[in-house]
Amino acid sequence: MKYFTPDLLAECRSLDPEVAEAAAAKWQRRAAAYRKRLQEIHHRLPLGVRRLMRSITLHDAYLLTTNLAKERGRPQFFLSFKLADGDGRAGVQLRYDMVKPLKVVLHEGTAAAGTILFALYDEFDVSEDGTLTHSILMTGGVETRVRFTNLLVTLFTRVVAPGRGRSNIKELAEMAAS
Repeated sequence: MKYFTPDLLAECRSLDPEVAEAAAAKWQRRAAAYRKRLQEIHHRLPLGVRRLMRSITLHDAYLLTTNLAKERGRPQFFLSFKLADGDGRAGVQLRYDMVKPLKVVLHEGTAAAGTILFALYDEFDVSEDGTLTHSILMTGGVETRVRFTNLLVTLFTRVVAPGRGRSNIKELAEMAAS
């Protein structure tokens, strides 16, 4: 994360009003800088990225699955989220055609094995060599950095997550019947 860093987020949540106010002002400056950067790189972003930015927010989305695959020898990475406020959309799957290995950064070192992950903030960028990066900061200080060439966005109208703490078999059966 270049703009919405875990350290800045922690400062914004400070119980010290002076620290929190200074961090909020810094957050606003970083948000403006990120919007400017997006304008600069917009023409280099693939359709899937532009579609995601235009129609979906990952903020507070619940991470359901992460999957790696190879299609015709090329690595792909999948993220599936249950959206917090989907405006008629229950979830989204992001399929990245990766060009470099996935990077996972543990900023706080507190993400225990059972940590439930929600997306807090995400950023897109393009390097000088044209490599696209999508960084997603999640709860527990977990950040994923996906370097990719293309992104396919699949929207879900309904999401059921069997095995996540309680059985959703009835809901799964209802979904199959509809």
